[in-house]
Amino acid sequence: MREAFKAKLTKLEYEEKSGKLTDASKVKEDAFKAGRIIRDELLAIPDRMADVLAAEEDPGKIAELLQEELEAILNELNRQKLFHPGTVLSNFLFYLYLTFYVPTLMSPLLPSGFFAGLKPDTRLTVSQWADQKRILPAKAAKEAGRWRTARTPYLKEIMDCLSPSSPVEQVIFMKGAQVGGTECGNNWLGYVIDHTPGPMMYVLPTLDLAKRTSKQRIAPMIEEMPSLQEKVRDPRSRDSGNTLLTKEFPNGVLIFTGANSAAGLRSMPARFLFMDEVDAYDDDVDGEGSPINLAIKRTATFSRNRKILM
Repeated sequence: MREAFKAKLTKLEYEEKSGKLTDASKVKEDAFKAGRIIRDELLAIPDRMADVLAAEEDPGKIAELLQEELEAILNELNRQKLFHPGTVLSNFLFYLYLTFYVPTLMSPLLPSGFFAGLKPDTRLTVSQWADQKRILPAKAAKEAGRWRTARTPYLKEIMDCLSPSSPVEQVIFMKGAQVGGTECGNNWLGYVIDHTPGPMMYVLPTLDLAKRTSKQRIAPMIEEMPSLQEKVRDPRSRDSGNTLLTKEFPNGVLIFTGANSAAGLRSMPARFLFMDEVDAYDDDVDGEGSPINLAIKRTATFSRNRKILM
C-alpha cells in the first residue's frame, strides 16, 4: 500500500512539473491569440507607413511621423494587454518556460500555438470553401446537399469580398427575398469557424429570431459538416461553450444577438459582423441610437482587418 501511494504521489509530481496538470489547451490558445494580434499589427504597418509618406514631403517631419506611428502600434499592442501579468503574453512566456524545461511534452504545441497565430490567413476564398465543404441540411434548406456557387453565381463576388485576401471591408447587399443572402452569410460564418477563426457577431432583428436562427439554421449546418463538428463541440458535453446564443470554437467565438438589445450589441468586440434582415431593425434601441451603428462600433478594435456584411 505504501509503495502504491508513493508511486501515485511521484506520478502526480511528474504531471505537475511536466504541465499535464496545467490547462495546456488554454495556454496554447493564448499563445495563438498573442501571435495573431502581433501578426495583424505587423501586416498593418505598410498601409500606415504609406499614409504617412503620402501626406508629408519634409524628410525630418516624415521621420518624426514614422516614429509616432511605430509608437502607436506598440501602444495598441499594449492595450491588447499582451504585456500584463496573467494575460496573453505572460501565459505565452509561461508556455515557453514549459517548452524549454519539458521539451518532449510541450514543444509540439509551440508551432501550433504562437507561430500558428503568426501565419497569414489562407488564400482560399469563401466561395471556394463553400464549394468544397458546405452542405445544406435537409432541416433548413429547400435543396439539401452540397453547395454549388454556380447555382447562384451572383453570390460569388459577395462571398469573395468577405475573404481575408480581399481589401473590401464592408459589404452591403441590397436584395429581394429568398435570393440566398442569408445562406451567403452562413457560408461566411462556416468559413470563419473553419478557416479564419476570430470573434464574430451575428445580429438579427430580435433576440427571439436570433435564438430561432441559431437552433434551426446554424445548429443543423454544424451537424452536417464534419469540419465544423470538429471545432464546435457538442452542446451536451461538459464545458462545451456551445449554447443557443454562443458557439465557441478554437481561437474564436460566434455570438448571436438581437438588434433590439443594446446590451447584446455591446457584448464583445468583433472582427466579423453579420447583420441580417436590417430592414426590420428599429431606428433606435434602448435610447442609445441606431443598432447598426452600435454593432459596427464593436469592430473598432479590428478596424484594419474587419469584415462587415449587411
